[in-house]
Amino acid sequence: MTVATDSHELLEHAANVFRAWRGRLAELLVKGGLAARDATPFAAMLIAASEGAVILGRGEQSLEPFDLVATQLLDQVRRLARKGP
Repeated sequence: MTVATDSHELLEHAANVFRAWRGRLAELLVKGGLAARDATPFAAMLIAASEGAVILGRGEQSLEPFDLVATQLLDQVRRLARKGP
């Protein structure tokens, strides 16, 4: 929904924001014990899943999608953290 525009300027701004989020999340995940090779893709999945939960939550008028996504993401990050850096 954020990028539903024909404006090149807005699309570029959104892309920069998402890249910054991914980069910062990856840094924090590495600080938290994930391997760098796992942190970058997991950061992208974290953002994509969260954005998807927003859409589902709005459509379903429910917070349940957030809970379901959060449970899955927490399980995944725990598995990745056990692998270590």
